[in-house]
Amino acid sequence: MKVVMLRIIVVAALAFGFAGEMSAKEWRGLMPLRSTREDVEKLLGEPPPPPQDETRVYTLNKGRSIYFVDEGEVYIVYAEDLFEGPRQCLNTVAEGTVLMIQVTPKTKRPISDFVIDDKKFRKFDPSDPSNLGYEAYLNEEDGMIVRAFKSSVDQIVYVASALDKPQCPSYYENLEGLVHIMVCGLSLRFDEYGDIAFSDEKARLNNFAIQLQSQDGARGYILVYAGQKALFAEASTRGNRAKSYLLNVRKLPIDKVVAIDGGYRESFTVQLLIAPKESAPPIPAPTLDPSQVQIIYEKKRRSRKVKQIESSTRRTCVWSNLAGE
Repeated sequence: MKVVMLRIIVVAALAFGFAGEMSAKEWRGLMPLRSTREDVEKLLGEPPPPPQDETRVYTLNKGRSIYFVDEGEVYIVYAEDLFEGPRQCLNTVAEGTVLMIQVTPKTKRPISDFVIDDKKFRKFDPSDPSNLGYEAYLNEEDGMIVRAFKSSVDQIVYVASALDKPQCPSYYENLEGLVHIMVCGLSLRFDEYGDIAFSDEKARLNNFAIQLQSQDGARGYILVYAGQKALFAEASTRGNRAKSYLLNVRKLPIDKVVAIDGGYRESFTVQLLIAPKESAPPIPAPTLDPSQVQIIYEKKRRSRKVKQIESSTRRTCVWSNLAGE
């Protein structure tokens, strides 16, 4: 009888453990509170330094790692004696234990790819102010949060499952805050313009430079959206041109300006933003999927004859105006 009861207890324990493994969400085999920095670096290697193009400005430390993989950007937080939340966890978990995995995907996918069981996911609005097109879904049982903009997923966060969370409850007190996005207030929109001539853009950039020079603790962001009909790499090219002007002509420090390719909108748009240096970069809000965009790989050049005619016409008009005609 005792043997039978012992078998029942063992089977029940195994079943409970298996259920816990199955309910916890994982990313490439990594799970918060079950994986460590060693597991991460076995899979991804040591975290790389910040990108040379300064699309992401940050410093690495023992409390976090940032990776750039085919899927997108991966941000991982560890339990370390560095931050208030993780420090409290050191009473119950070892240093280097993974607390959170945040994935920002390169390719937009519909929310339906992730939120399969409506009964498990609780919907909420993560933006401030609200009703801007963002939505988020929290699955506390499995430890997963999915955020989307206009039904396209822009962030997936893996946290401890309900079964594991008691090991470090302080870090997971505000799960909604992990995907919170302040659209207004975090950065100041200094200026916005469309596809204007570079000579006109320089005047806007001059004003931008003056404002940045007067604020020691601020960083300027040039957020560029290509239009629905765009040249190849137009957003990054135009953003880097504006950045180069601010660095080389206006002599701003290299860490003072960041250019960001924002994706695509109905029309070409440049936003000049100012934010505190210690804050996260502004999050682009494209309104078009790349599949909706017509890419032009080579700009048509006007023939030499056409250029000569246009030049002659301009000279004629100038002389006519000077003659008072």
